[in-house]
Amino acid sequence: NSDSIFNDGEDFPSDISTPVEIIITKIDGGAFEKTISTDELTITETVPAGRYTVSVDGGNIPQKYQVVQSDLANKEVTPSTPGNAIIGYIQDGELNVILFLDAVSDGTYDGDEGFYSATEVPVKIFDNDGALYEEIVVSGGFATLSLPAGSYSVEVVEGNLSPYRTTANSRLSNLVVPGGGSVDAPFGYNPQTGSVIVEVYFDANRNNVYDPQVDADDPDVWIENALVLLKDNGVVVKILTTTSQGRVTFQDVPLGTYTADVDDDSHEYNVITQNQLNVPFDINADDVETYRRGYRTDSISDDGGFEIILPVGLFPFGNFGN
Repeated sequence: NSDSIFNDGEDFPSDISTPVEIIITKIDGGAFEKTISTDELTITETVPAGRYTVSVDGGNIPQKYQVVQSDLANKEVTPSTPGNAIIGYIQDGELNVILFLDAVSDGTYDGDEGFYSATEVPVKIFDNDGALYEEIVVSGGFATLSLPAGSYSVEVVEGNLSPYRTTANSRLSNLVVPGGGSVDAPFGYNPQTGSVIVEVYFDANRNNVYDPQVDADDPDVWIENALVLLKDNGVVVKILTTTSQGRVTFQDVPLGTYTADVDDDSHEYNVITQNQLNVPFDINADDVETYRRGYRTDSISDDGGFEIILPVGLFPFGNFGN
């Protein structure tokens, strides 16, 4: 637990290289210094009474350990009271950097979400003082670092994520790497998206513009319950039905080039007037574009009355209508 105290239940390290050098130095008069090279985890050394400093040479300590109590100063030794010098070690821990596809955009790694692997992502690790400790490049969405136990901050560099973006903060702070254990640093990603609005209306005055105020007796009106199709390379990816305002909104559409169309079998009008859906359009990040299509009907219709045109002089029936 990194408290520099030998507590009940804590073990001796079993994989420290030998020999380990222990240096005992007398500090209260009378020159005495002794270096003990030992492969024992516990040693007893007879020394003259006095005060001592005890230290360990960490040269043979595996890199996965750090010494948390390596210089014990002013240890008093008397003929009747031995001085105890306990050297504490703590294992390195592991930091797991996880870049995942955040299916629900909640910033939380659920364990079964896939890894982000579209690009290599630079990741910076900062120590507890805020200084840059290490910088790595994560490929495939996962990386494990062995770090000395302690507190760290982890930051992903977002410059090359397009067309993806993080779903939460791009920096995680106060991540505690435990000695001999591990901690996760998860960063969620999902595709950048945009939206497109399609509005469908009855063009009563047939001027190719939605203008309901031009003719109060015969205004342009929105067409409700029309089916609007969003297509990617000609393939229908979504179908929505217009509201009472003649509108559909395709949300969270991945970036790209699309087309849209209106299913003419889903409404009663059969002649297109205004048509902003006749060319492909781009969906850009966090963008909302609006496109309109207007309709009217031909001469046999119910847009302004039912009209039948009869040619004169073709009815040899005498008094027609009498």
